[in-house]
Formats: sequence, structure tokens, C-alpha cells
Amino acid sequence: MTDYFRRDLAPAVIAALEEMPVVIITGMRQAGKTTFLSKEPALTKRRYVTFDDFPQLAAAKSDPEQFVSSEEPLTIDEAHKCPEIFSAIKRAVDRKRLPGQFLLSGSANFSLLKKVTESLAGRAVYFVMFPFSRREVLRKTESVPFLKRFFENPEKTKGEDVNPVHSQEILEGGMPTVCLREVKDRSLWFKGYEQTYLERDIREISQIENLIAFRNLLHLVALRTGQLFSASQIGRDAKLSVATTSRYMSLLETTFVITRLSPYLRNKASRLIKSPKIYLSDSGLACHLAALEQADLSPSQPFLGPMFETYVAQNILSILNTR
Repeated sequence: MTDYFRRDLAPAVIAALEEMPVVIITGMRQAGKTTFLSKEPALTKRRYVTFDDFPQLAAAKSDPEQFVSSEEPLTIDEAHKCPEIFSAIKRAVDRKRLPGQFLLSGSANFSLLKKVTESLAGRAVYFVMFPFSRREVLRKTESVPFLKRFFENPEKTKGEDVNPVHSQEILEGGMPTVCLREVKDRSLWFKGYEQTYLERDIREISQIENLIAFRNLLHLVALRTGQLFSASQIGRDAKLSVATTSRYMSLLETTFVITRLSPYLRNKASRLIKSPKIYLSDSGLACHLAALEQADLSPSQPFLGPMFETYVAQNILSILNTR
């Protein structure tokens, strides 16, 4: 077991807890949310509960009002598993609004879940925890990101030493268990991750009529990471209707497995109309789902570009989300 690696998100979350009554951290499964909540020094004095613990979940469902009535700041992990809790939190905040009352986390995009949006509007601020960035793996979170320094003063960054990205980093991605090398066989870990995601996480959020078709779509998306998204084209390949493809893609986005990136155009309306690019949120997972190994990421292979772009995207998104 490795010791705690500080996340870039920490300062932003700590600052938000000093201002807002509810702070919500979301992000894909196994991205490190639970470790952050339980081991980040600034958060360890809070009362911590997780709805992965069935007795805690049962207690919250049976009496949500009593569950959230606490004089001490409360952290609830996997909060999306108990939708009843959000109305109780809303009432608790409305009775007595204090900064840092509730810190919630979950593997679903709370802002897209109707009950949460209605309950916590104006009371909560949201953060996304992405898989580990290169900065976090190398423990350089105390330094100012190169990207920020570059935009502030491009000339000053010229001549800086840059460590090239190796194919091994792309294959490992940023899932803590893999990139911190807590497991020897990353393909076995990713296989288990995929099974858990398909068999449990997705079914907790929505009914899937055809799990095999959903799985095929997931693999097809991995093969198209870093490319323009076309629901009709990918739906045709997956043998799904455009409507079903769009719904399944929304589920992948709600659970943070994919990220859509709209084009940057001068015409703001065009940004909304033109096709976005899609990225798997973790390059290691993308490589696993696309059945790629190190030889497939050599300079002569066509998958190197999209997978490299996916790795860069997850790093940039991680940095931008904390500033």
C-alpha cells in the first residue's frame, strides 16, 4: 500500500468548504475520491461515512433527517446511492447555513441527476476529480502547472527541461491503483474494473435493456477516443439506434467514463452545433478496452496519436478543474 499522494484538487476543495455549505466531489469510479476524503489532512477531522457500508445506507434511507443532523461537519462518500439524503441536506442547510457543513462524493455526475439538481441548487459547488495527472504521480502539486505559467508568460517558459511522455505512462493512465503500481497485472485490474462498472455502477443509475450492446459501444468508443463524435456512425457500428446510442453515451458521460470536448470556434453558436471530440477519461482504460499493448503505441502505429491525445486531455482537464 502506498502512502498518500496529495491531489491538485485539494486547495480548491478546502477553499470551497470555507465558503459554501455543500461541496460535492464527483468523478469516475476508482479515481481516488475515497482516499482523498479519508486521508487529505485538512479533511480528516470531519465525520466520515460511506454508503458503500450497507448499515449506513439503510440508516440514511430509513431516517435521512436524523442521519444528517450533526453538529460536526459531515462527509458522505458514495452519496448518490441514497437520493433521499439530498432533500434532508437541503432542509438542514436552509435551517442553519454554515460553510463546510456537508462534503459529498459519488461516481455519478450529481448535476445531471434531477433530484440532486432540484434539492441543492444555490447551495452546492461541484468539483470533478479526474484520474491522477502526471503532476500528481510525480508529487509536483506544490509547483505552479506549466500550462498556467505558459499562458501567463510564454517567453519565460522557453528553454525549460521537458520530460517526454513514454508509452508506458499512456498504457497505465491515471487510475491510482495502476499508475502507482499497486497491482502487477494492470490488464486483470482493468478487466475487473470494466465488469464492476457494467454489472453494478451502470445498473444503479439506469436500466440497460441490452448490456452486451452497451459493452460493445463502450469498446467502440475506446477505439474512437480522440476523434470526432457521430452518434449515427458509432450507433451503426454498434447496431443501435441513434436514440439508444445517444442515451448510452449520456450514461457514459454521467459516470465520467467519457468526456466530450466541444470545438473552440469564434462563433459561439457553432461551438454548440459542430461535432465534439470524445475522450475516454483515462488513457489506461482506453488502451485496455481497445486491447492495445506497448507495441501498438510505437511511432509507426495509428493508435499512438489518439491515445497520446487522450493522455494529454486527461492531464489538462485535471489541471483546469483545480484552478
